[in-house]
Amino acid sequence: MKGFDLKLYAVGPCLAMAMLAGCGGSQPATGGPSVLPQSPTAPMQRNRGAQPLTQLNLYVANENASTVTVYEPGTSSPLQTISAGVSGPEGLAFDTSENLYVANYGNNTVTVYSNGSTSILRTISKKVKKPDAVVFNTSDDRVYVADSGTSPYGAVTAYSDSGKYLKTITAGVNYPFALAVDTSGNLYVANVGTIPFSVTVYSPTKNTLLRTITAGLSFPSALAFDSAGNLYVANEEGNTVTVYAPGSTTLSRTISQGVDFPEALAFGPSGYLNVANADAGSSGTVTQYAPGSGTVARTITDGIDSPASLAFGSNGYLNVGNVGGNSGYGSITEYPPGSGTVARTITDGINFPYAIAFGP
Repeated sequence: MKGFDLKLYAVGPCLAMAMLAGCGGSQPATGGPSVLPQSPTAPMQRNRGAQPLTQLNLYVANENASTVTVYEPGTSSPLQTISAGVSGPEGLAFDTSENLYVANYGNNTVTVYSNGSTSILRTISKKVKKPDAVVFNTSDDRVYVADSGTSPYGAVTAYSDSGKYLKTITAGVNYPFALAVDTSGNLYVANVGTIPFSVTVYSPTKNTLLRTITAGLSFPSALAFDSAGNLYVANEEGNTVTVYAPGSTTLSRTISQGVDFPEALAFGPSGYLNVANADAGSSGTVTQYAPGSGTVARTITDGIDSPASLAFGSNGYLNVGNVGGNSGYGSITEYPPGSGTVARTITDGINFPYAIAFGP
């Protein structure tokens, strides 16, 4: 899972998910977590922003099964299974009207579903090409899609909350792999196409390139913000998490202890950083770090098997999407605050849970 040939990056981003579980059946292996700004006092979501502090349902994008399964709090059987229009889902997001957005790598669409519905509300397809991530920006009510398949180097496309195509962003974009939005509405794009790898930042509405971050990056696979607005970047190839002050392109510190092929990042209610390490030990780990620290505070191994996604529920429980185990289908494991012991395991309806999130 280490030491990739650089030609893999030029062909299109997938990191080593093919080595983990096949990355979407027969289609080319791709993926990449995306996040919106999180606060340690609010529930973490891998692909979306702030939400009310109520008990929310768990949404799981099952890449190999081409479904999104929904679970009520404390349950292990699907409440709903969304399959209409879903094909190799790689990202999830919610808008301010609580509509669900699903980035479908397999059929070049983003499908939208109203709250509680399994039927397609609308389909976004104009300019969408091999979407690796989707994010909703509440500051301008726009949907952004990372299109890794757009020639020649990929693009980020923007749409209104009604699904109308607005524009294509290409300046600084080079095989976009993950997206994030900070509290000011600035868009962050993790680019894995060429060395030096980069994270490019764009102003809201105008979407003009503000700055480019390259220091310390090595195949940036996930983005997250702490409560102070510091940017955290998971670097798969470098086995690090690099940290940047708000508005800066300068590397402020590097976290390497316990980090091994990091796939996802999440901040919990206590402000602890959680890192999903897909290549640590035989089955991977989730490592936790106190605010501002690069020393491992806790290592979770119980129930972990090639972790690819992380999300915190509004009850403060950590949920981990494991793409290994369960006869190759994977699992969701849940952990109470401050604990590394599994409280719940979900396997029913799970098939390569590449993205997980909490929503209505």
